[in-house]
Amino acid sequence: MKIILAFVFNGLVIGYFIGSWYYWANFTQTPLEICNGFGSLIAFLGIIYFFVLYFMVVKRYFGKWFERSVWNKVKSVAGSLWRFV
Repeated sequence: MKIILAFVFNGLVIGYFIGSWYYWANFTQTPLEICNGFGSLIAFLGIIYFFVLYFMVVKRYFGKWFERSVWNKVKSVAGSLWRFV
């Protein structure tokens, strides 16, 4: 049931996005601005879906590899930079 509700909710969100895109492309003459109207919807959905994909896919399946090969190196470099401050 939880998976079905997630698919329905995402389908509604994507449907609303496509409807907004159609309306913006065919009925409005305003330029695409990131802080107003359809542009803010793009920014908001982009941020939300980026983090959903990160936590549901990347962190789950590549988390240990990422921590070993990337994050530990970043942490050591950041720690050495903080010594200078």
